[in-house]
Amino acid sequence: LTVSIILLSASFLLKDKVGFIILKSLNKNLSTKLDIGSYKLSFLRKFPKASLELKDVLVHSSPGFNSSAFKGINTDTLLWARFVSMEFKITDILKGIYTIDRISAKAGKANFFTDTTGHVNYNISVKNNKSAGNDITIDLKRINLTDIDSFYDNLSTHLIISGVIKSGKLKSRISGDIIDFTAGTEMQINCFQLYNFIINKSIGTRLDLVLQSSSSGITFKKGTVHIDDYDFGLEGFVSTDNILDLNLTGQNLDIARIRNYLPEKYLRLVADYDPSGIIIVNSKIKGLLSRTSNPHIEINWQLRNGHIAYKKSNLTLKDLSFAGHFSNGLRNRAETSSLSITDFKTKLGSSDYTGSLN
Repeated sequence: LTVSIILLSASFLLKDKVGFIILKSLNKNLSTKLDIGSYKLSFLRKFPKASLELKDVLVHSSPGFNSSAFKGINTDTLLWARFVSMEFKITDILKGIYTIDRISAKAGKANFFTDTTGHVNYNISVKNNKSAGNDITIDLKRINLTDIDSFYDNLSTHLIISGVIKSGKLKSRISGDIIDFTAGTEMQINCFQLYNFIINKSIGTRLDLVLQSSSSGITFKKGTVHIDDYDFGLEGFVSTDNILDLNLTGQNLDIARIRNYLPEKYLRLVADYDPSGIIIVNSKIKGLLSRTSNPHIEINWQLRNGHIAYKKSNLTLKDLSFAGHFSNGLRNRAETSSLSITDFKTKLGSSDYTGSLN
């Protein structure tokens, strides 16, 4: 009880001093602008840590990316949150040292943009890295997000994802012009778009993303979207002059459940069929992507344990399996493309069928 009274009194007495110093230092030392509605210091809420509780926090997008490339989109806001908590060591605050150990944000909106050259709006650096006097240090390895409406738009990879981050952890390390960024989130995706493939359905997912942005481009060390039991992977590099070297994978894709996520125009084409089976897909995209040039595309897939029933007849294909390959050819265009099916096997009634096609 005595300790609680002391901590409560200290919070009240130091609120204005500590809050003013921290907020002033944040705007002074961060490479982007920060606006805050109100704040409150507490030594009890996150004990044994001290916490500065902020309301109506607005973090502006960092400069240096091409905002005009995002037509019809307001790119000024990186993060707006109704509630933000910053955690410190109590002993450090009493010594006049202001090192933020953790940042948590709840109930808000986040926008992550990457332009065609790989520059991002979340390049936030800290000018002062040493805590001395009234200086402040931010550990960007611990950023927690809860119930944040999110929008991710990467013009380099033509990937757009929008939804709600139910819970997420972000990490960022900045060294010169190199940014290491890691995100692990549980989210509800409301829209997923990769090039012209669009899914406008509410899907519960987990996103794991590890990338490095530098003056030469963006390296995707790991990019995985987990949907149900499906794993979609992205690895590779996108240069600043839009040369792609990407590997895309899909693991354990059950075609009986994939149809639930198909866009309406594709779903109508397979409405009379009842398929099942497991597909594994591996694809590579390499080369320059521009208005006049397509990258080289190679796609390989395998189907096993397949089954297809046609609703308008009694015909059923059982024990269906095959391997497939697609390439857009030497000139990376439709007229040089090829499609092949090999090791085709299935049962129709009491008969076994095998074959291939090109």
